[in-house]
Amino acid sequence: MRKLFLAFLITALILPYAASFARIDTGGSENTNGIDNSIIIARINNEDIEVSIPLIIFSFTETEINVKFKNPEHTRLLFNKNKINFIINGEERPLIFVHGEATFKKKFGEEHALTIFAEGFSYNHPVTVFSLWAILLPIALIFGLILFWIMKRK
Repeated sequence: MRKLFLAFLITALILPYAASFARIDTGGSENTNGIDNSIIIARINNEDIEVSIPLIIFSFTETEINVKFKNPEHTRLLFNKNKINFIINGEERPLIFVHGEATFKKKFGEEHALTIFAEGFSYNHPVTVFSLWAILLPIALIFGLILFWIMKRK
């Protein structure tokens, strides 16, 4: 009994010292005082962004397309310092947002659709592209009619 009591007493005295050397110290390597763990970086999805394109698009000019975050303080914008990479018609392009809005120019030639992808966001919109002859033909017809009426009066 005496040996058991002595072993218990030695173990009780040595155990706290052994436990203090065996613990893992994480406080010295990191400064966690300024980190707010309540902020969650949200993924970009279809409810976060609005895309606006003009109603009339010509094939011989560049079209300005506007991409706007509904919440200009979106956590992904803050985390990436207002620069987000989008895949626009298969080409990766970084867009820089100012107050939650960014614009880019796109020239539509053969393709008649606008596709934009980023994380959980996807946008696919068919566009009607008017070529140069669609503008010049009505003007030429009107000019021809005017000449026809002038020649007919003489």
